[in-house]
Amino acid sequence: MKLLVKEPFVRVFVARADTAPLLERLLTAFDGRIDFQFDHAPSESTVYAVTCRIGRFSVTSTDREQPDFIAKTRGVYIVESIDEVLADARKHGIAIGQDKTPVPIGFQARLEIADGNFLELAEWTDEHIAELRADGFSFAGVEG
Repeated sequence: MKLLVKEPFVRVFVARADTAPLLERLLTAFDGRIDFQFDHAPSESTVYAVTCRIGRFSVTSTDREQPDFIAKTRGVYIVESIDEVLADARKHGIAIGQDKTPVPIGFQARLEIADGNFLELAEWTDEHIAELRADGFSFAGVEG
């Protein structure tokens, strides 16, 4: 699996009313910044990508109960090709929790790594990557 971003994003779910205080803590206490955000209409959520001194976070803000394959996602890995990762997973008998699905910034999929525990894969569009580079996003030495 070729990563586009070296570190995974830890997935955090939070009620909409609790989103601002959580983000403020990450931004203030840990010198964080919101790299980007987008609304995901199918899950009635807003996703914030945050980088700070203690790591990277994918904060999902929603008041809607999420299906298990979303709610039990533990981390997000930004990969160059979801198709390649899914092919390898299938070859090794790893359960696919979510096939490749479009989202506003590219695609996502999920692997079930253990009973009821999922890892999300994200593949960003060239346009999204260009916007991030222009904003100074750190790809942590992974880019060539």
